Amino acid sequence: MKIAVEKHNYSSLDVARLSCNGMAIDKFAKMYRGNANELSGKAVKVFSFDNEMQNIEADICIAAASSNEKYAAIKQGLTKPKSYFKSIMCNGVPLDKFAKKFGNKKFRIYH
Repeated sequence: MKIAVEKHNYSSLDVARLSCNGMAIDKFAKMYRGNANELSGKAVKVFSFDNEMQNIEADICIAAASSNEKYAAIKQGLTKPKSYFKSIMCNGVPLDKFAKKFGNKKFRIYH
């Protein structure tokens, strides 16, 4: 990371604002840090989400893939029936499958 920071001329403020899956970069690194022998030769998948359409469904998809807490928070602010969440498609994939595929393995539509 230090090499990338220097190469791209990031400031300490830029680094402090950096997040991965909604977590501070240091927490993300600690969560996914493995034994060096375990990781050698294995590709690490990193996903980035962007709501270009600026719609609530995309926000829901992103929250669901990020964490159950973020999903619950966005859901709490809406007055939608349960069937609404079940009908959401994220890039052509049902919400529950999308969330599990892109990071939130323990995702459930209904809590």
